[in-house]
Amino acid sequence: MNAETKTCLGCGLTLSTTAFYRQSVGSSFYSRCKPCHNKACLARRNATPATREKQRSRTRKWRTENQERHKELRLRSLKAWKKRHPERYREICRKRHLDQKENMRPAYLANRYGKKMGDMTAEDWKLAEILIPQILIYRAVNDYYNQRQQS
Repeated sequence: MNAETKTCLGCGLTLSTTAFYRQSVGSSFYSRCKPCHNKACLARRNATPATREKQRSRTRKWRTENQERHKELRLRSLKAWKKRHPERYREICRKRHLDQKENMRPAYLANRYGKKMGDMTAEDWKLAEILIPQILIYRAVNDYYNQRQQS
């Protein structure tokens, strides 16, 4: 074994030293490669309910103290995920949009007719009930055309 390679005690593979974290003291490396090191740290953090709760409370505290930084990191992570999974993201957005249309709340329907909830008559509610099946038909037709375009 030369100075540029090292054997991982976790998986037993001989890897380049770039695959190992450097120890903060001295110029040596940890005995496990980065993936094995990360697995061991995760297992240690989640070993007992007490350690899990301690980690969660630490995370909650950091989030409340660093709200702007947390928001920035969350948005960056979401953008990266959208880039890696564009089809999945489109599917989620489409499904959310259709679910919102399908599950119209009574308050939304009342507002749509320019009335308050208490002012809706029986005829208004019947009209609203007619709209929901029409939305379901729209969804089925939309699915049909999307499948035809993909073929």
